[in-house]
Amino acid sequence: MGDGRRERERMRGILHALRQLGDRVRGVVSRGRVTRVDAAADGRVQGLQVQAGSAVHDRIAHLQPYGLAAVPLPGAEALVVWAGGQRESGIATVVEDRRGRPRLEPGEVAIYHGRTGAMVLLRADGVIELDGPVRVTGDLEVDGNVTAGGDVSDSAASMAADRLIFNAHIHPTPDGPSGPPTSQMGVGA
Repeated sequence: MGDGRRERERMRGILHALRQLGDRVRGVVSRGRVTRVDAAADGRVQGLQVQAGSAVHDRIAHLQPYGLAAVPLPGAEALVVWAGGQRESGIATVVEDRRGRPRLEPGEVAIYHGRTGAMVLLRADGVIELDGPVRVTGDLEVDGNVTAGGDVSDSAASMAADRLIFNAHIHPTPDGPSGPPTSQMGVGA
């Protein structure tokens, strides 16, 4: 009978260890809400404060894909991986904010700003769309045509203003003006 009792105690010990292991495995990944962001400008990894359930966790490292950087807004959702299931060292691997996510068609990819709606959209048909003001601080080279739905300007004047001046000019001849101005530069402003 002693062997049966030892076997039951051994089985209880194994079941207890399996329950503990299951609890740790279930605790490896959790989902929470970003409540604060430490967007360190000195090259350190961005830190998040995340509320997961009723607990608030500070100093969650927000690892981001190479070449992309973002500062999430409070209220965004974070997927946190906990090393060894321990809640002392968390890493936010994905932070997402449904509040401003654009609706995309199958095959499309977007970089977007959830609050302002500005977006770079890589459409499924290969066209790249920019929605929002665009500022270029370096040189801009274009190998194809440039089409504008509005006026084109530089630091001196706009194309529309230059067109008005050009189209109104008259060529003098020895017999007087050459006649009424002609629209040689296209339709005016």
